[in-house]
Amino acid sequence: MASYAPLDPDFSPYTIPSPAEKPIPYLITAFLFIALVYAVGDHGSKLPEVNPLRAFEFTNRRRMNEFVQHSKDIMLKGKAAFAGSFYKMYSEWGEVVVLPPQFIHELRSEPALDFLEPATDDSHGYIPGFEPFNGNPAVAKVVTKYLTKALTKLTKPLSEEATLVIRHVLTDSTDWHQIVPQKDIIRIVSRLSSRVFMGEELCRDEEWVRVSGDYTATAFSVANELNQWPRRVRPVVHWFLPSCWRVRGLLAECHKSLKPHLEQRNARKMKAVARGETKAVFDDSIEWFDRESKTKHDPATDQISLSLVAIHTTSDLLQQTMLDLASHPELFQPLREELVRVLSAEGLKKTALYNVAHPLLGHPHIWATQK
Repeated sequence: MASYAPLDPDFSPYTIPSPAEKPIPYLITAFLFIALVYAVGDHGSKLPEVNPLRAFEFTNRRRMNEFVQHSKDIMLKGKAAFAGSFYKMYSEWGEVVVLPPQFIHELRSEPALDFLEPATDDSHGYIPGFEPFNGNPAVAKVVTKYLTKALTKLTKPLSEEATLVIRHVLTDSTDWHQIVPQKDIIRIVSRLSSRVFMGEELCRDEEWVRVSGDYTATAFSVANELNQWPRRVRPVVHWFLPSCWRVRGLLAECHKSLKPHLEQRNARKMKAVARGETKAVFDDSIEWFDRESKTKHDPATDQISLSLVAIHTTSDLLQQTMLDLASHPELFQPLREELVRVLSAEGLKKTALYNVAHPLLGHPHIWATQK
């Protein structure tokens, strides 16, 4: 009779190791399962997407790059496909919900909605070196309470400053010569912005004009680079990016450039107080921020915050306008004639500037530039 050895209760023809013994296979399996669920799932939202992830696509890099390169086409596609409806879109700032335009008046004054907080996050204001993007609430007060009123007195000074800076940057040479539009136009706009915000003396400080313009251009460029990284790793990864080191270095240069001007201002204000004078010695944005800031603030960061609004957008518009006009020289003479006509009748004032633009807005090339 055959005899059989008793079965070992611990024996198995297929031995499965525990997670503690061999964790890597378990981790790989868990990762693949989560990735598969993420790829085929709707991620908790029932809203349609104009540029969704593809099957088995595990990162958003393709969607981000496509939005950067073809944002207008993607938004037009969403408008056509989901007219009058809510939908999702993946942008360079991550996933956003697009609302139909008929809701704008209901939402614009909704106290539960905050523009500054997401704008600060989208602009990386939480990263060292990007402090000017922090969404200082005093900026809006300075613009509406002081700057708008001051502009009526600055038309002529700005015209004179524009003559000086254009002569300095582009020269008066009548011979053909090369320029670097992006670099040169930023220098012009930076100086004119400083004339509006900080007065005649500081706007002619070449070092301040250079570093404030360089910071603005570099910060926007590096912000786009940071957008390539997932939001959750940006607070760490920026420490290892040379481009972010460059942003922090330029902001430090801005502080260094502005410091002697602030020291001179403080000395003049103290002398005025010692003489018993009560009227403000200065009437510029540095002084306005002092009045409107409720907490301790940094003047250099304040000025760069204003410059971010003015320099980047204005430089881009001016550069595109110059390129469009260079492509259509037939517009030169009509524009010259319009300037002569309006300025001869009204002189250099705010209403004259409006009347220069108005009759030519219908021209297709100028209309395209304004858009």
